[in-house]
Amino acid sequence: MRDFPTFTFDGLNSFNDLGIVITEMPPIILPKRDIESIQIEGSNRILHIDKGAYLAISITIKCLLLDNTKLEQLKQIFKASGEIEFSDYPERIYKCRNVNQIDFSRYANTSFIKEFPLQLELEPIAYGSSIKTINFTEASSFTVGGTENTNPKITVTGTGTITINNISVQFLEDNITLDCENMEATSNNLSKNHKIVLDDFPYLTPGKNKILFSEGITNVEISYKERWL
Repeated sequence: MRDFPTFTFDGLNSFNDLGIVITEMPPIILPKRDIESIQIEGSNRILHIDKGAYLAISITIKCLLLDNTKLEQLKQIFKASGEIEFSDYPERIYKCRNVNQIDFSRYANTSFIKEFPLQLELEPIAYGSSIKTINFTEASSFTVGGTENTNPKITVTGTGTITINNISVQFLEDNITLDCENMEATSNNLSKNHKIVLDDFPYLTPGKNKILFSEGITNVEISYKERWL
């Protein structure tokens, strides 16, 4: 059994697929709030403006390259952005990009194991590795895991109004899917934005959520991924 951490980058495991052993894995710290500080002219006061978002997380993973035959593959993989899952934080996916230029050419003509740093910039919010789906045929309450709000996809059978956590959407046509993250409505790959009426897109909160819908609707399917800070 392995006693060292691993990561999976775009579906490739660092040890099994890439021949990398991690010698040092930093903890994933809580991201900082994006707050602008403004010195008020003529006073000792500082005005803090919270922009309502979080800053990216920067980490450095120390790696040992075991298999020089993987060099070309590593060049292609780590030159691009991707999605990463850490063995210490299973089922949580971070979108990330490599921010350092790794000189893999220095390892090409040697059989020695070499250490290199992998410097990554992670988006501050992780999301679940699996999609959770719930179907409703009547008003109900349900529980969502994670620590952050998440934007679901909602597919409605029938016509009428649904209300999720006090946010209402009216569906004027049958079988419409509402993508709350991308803020669009579709059916059979056709835009149906003109067939919905809403003031805002619903979202799910960690913990208890409530759904209501009118008599003209026979089924509501909600799909989402949990999100963590």
